[in-house]
Amino acid sequence: MDSLIGRWNMEKGLCTGTDAMLKLQGINWVLRKGIGLASVCLDISIYKDEQQPDSDVTVVDALTIPTGGMGTTRERRVLDWSLVDHKDYLFGSNQHQTHWIYGERAAEGRALPEFELQTKVAKDQERVKKFMRGEILEDGKETAWELDEPVEGKHIWLHTFVRNLDSGWTAEQIWGFEVIDGKRYHTRRIVSANTKGECVLGRLVYSFLGRE
Repeated sequence: MDSLIGRWNMEKGLCTGTDAMLKLQGINWVLRKGIGLASVCLDISIYKDEQQPDSDVTVVDALTIPTGGMGTTRERRVLDWSLVDHKDYLFGSNQHQTHWIYGERAAEGRALPEFELQTKVAKDQERVKKFMRGEILEDGKETAWELDEPVEGKHIWLHTFVRNLDSGWTAEQIWGFEVIDGKRYHTRRIVSANTKGECVLGRLVYSFLGRE
């Protein structure tokens, strides 16, 4: 997943579900409006965890840089599925877990990530899982991942799960790459659910700007 390293621009015209997801997470209308108007860039770096020098644990460091006077946020994702505390001005106090997940190319030519869905939803569990695995879009249309070269015969995605400690909502993501209208993008498929099991599906889409 070294393809993640670099600067990315959020393609808001291709993203789906963002406002509904922020509303479910308790973000007020004024702030949602500001987020909707702002341009957003990501700076992503990947390195070995300096806090565990004797291990092979990887860290994905993502700095979110919005325009319009909104503050930057940094998320340090340790890829060993350990609980990591995080707090920022937008979402408050959270705990997140992250790891690499793997999948093999299926008989029909598609490769799908293998993972255990952490999100508890009141209904449509199968549809949610299919969306997160990259089999379908929210409307049920079939899709497929754009795959990097396999590592030891397996393809790699990133799986992360966040629980908000203030209001209890969760957000689960699968990071990978997809081709949309003939162009390759970094995408993040997301399901966010509240404590009632109500959920919103969405997809964030980023175009590559380059590496410094």
